[in-house]
Amino acid sequence: AHGRLGGNLLLNAGAEPEALDPWTIEGDFRRGANLARFLTDYLVPRSGDGMFMAYPSRVAGDTSLTQLVDLPSGAQYLRWGGRLKSFASIMGIGLEVEALGADNLVLHSAGTGLLPCAQWESVSGVFRVPAGARRARLRVSAGGRGRAAFADELFLLALGSADGGAWFE
Repeated sequence: AHGRLGGNLLLNAGAEPEALDPWTIEGDFRRGANLARFLTDYLVPRSGDGMFMAYPSRVAGDTSLTQLVDLPSGAQYLRWGGRLKSFASIMGIGLEVEALGADNLVLHSAGTGLLPCAQWESVSGVFRVPAGARRARLRVSAGGRGRAAFADELFLLALGSADGGAWFE
């Protein structure tokens, strides 16, 4: 049977604790708390009390939040995704996941690109783990000038057993 090999591989996938460990931050990502208000839009997390938020002031791609995880034995597919929101159309936010070999070279990657999404949008994908993959890296990127972008409910799931692969391939 096809199934998950454990739970979410990401730790602190929704920015619930104040510290953003074990995420690596480049640029202007930080934790946003519930009930903040900006103009007429409540910036409320999708779930829980925290969310990731970015207020980039640089060009696209300069602001990112990254987590590197080991893949469990038997992982044949990676399912990835989360909820994204950008405060204005000039701002984009996106997810990318990479399967890495023992030498940390990228063997396969998939992602959304930078998306303008005024409301919380659910994004996800699935791909076959390439032979030799040992780790995976999930990256949230925000780009554009001004405004804000948000991420919550991020996930990276390892799926096993090829006999269930047909339902998403």
